[in-house]
Amino acid sequence: MADETSVAALRREIREELGTTAVVTGDPAARVVGEDVRMDVWVIDDRVGEPANLDPGEHDDLAWLNHEEMIALKLADPRLAALLGAALN
Repeated sequence: MADETSVAALRREIREELGTTAVVTGDPAARVVGEDVRMDVWVIDDRVGEPANLDPGEHDDLAWLNHEEMIALKLADPRLAALLGAALN
């Protein structure tokens, strides 16, 4: 939604796709702005509810992964692994 803040979009997407409520504090851990992408990366330390895959047509599965497991995945955009790794360090 064009008029939505990044925090509001994050909360909405997490609620719609995972069925949980994110407790968002502070600023994004990283921000990427490019010709074809604008992405804020948030580290969520607290949530209400257990995550579930509410959109299996869009997501194959849910998993808790460490960095090595995450970078081994075939992600939708090859830039995501490096971005997420940098945000978590």
